[in-house]
Amino acid sequence: MRREGGGGSAPVPKRHLLLWIVVVVIVVATVSVWWFAVRAPHASGLLETLPALLQELPKDEQRIGQIILDNYREYRGDSRNWSAAYFGCLFLSAACAALAGLVIKLEFFMKNEAFKKDLAAVLATLSALLITLSAVGGFYQRWWANRLAAAKIESLA
Repeated sequence: MRREGGGGSAPVPKRHLLLWIVVVVIVVATVSVWWFAVRAPHASGLLETLPALLQELPKDEQRIGQIILDNYREYRGDSRNWSAAYFGCLFLSAACAALAGLVIKLEFFMKNEAFKKDLAAVLATLSALLITLSAVGGFYQRWWANRLAAAKIESLA
C-alpha cells in the first residue's frame, strides 16, 4: 500500500504493534520461568555429597547407596515434571480464561467481531480443557506423591 505523496509503505497499526509486544513479553516471561525452574538447584547437597560418600562404603553397601541415589534422582525429576504439568495447566488455564474476557471486551484489539467471538470461545474452551486434564489426570496427586517419595528417600540416605 502506498500513500499519496509518499514513497514508503503504510505504518503498522498501533494495535498490531501492541499485540506483538504483548506476545513477546509473554514468550520471554515463559522462557525465563522455565529456564530458572530447570536450572534452580533442588536438594543439590545430597546429590553432591552422597556419591563421594558411596566410595568410602563397603561394596555391598555401595550398591544399596547407589540404588537410593538413583531412586532419589528419579523421584526429584518426576516431581519437577509433574509440578510443571500441574502448575502449567493451572496458570495457563487462568491466563486463557482472562484473555477470553479481554478479547471480548477490548474493542481496539480486533475489529472483526466474528473472529473476536471465535477466539474468545477457543480460549475459554482451552481453559476448561486444561483444568479438566489436570484434575482427571491427577497431576496434583502425582506431583505430591513424588515430592513425598523424594523426601523419604532423602531421609533414608
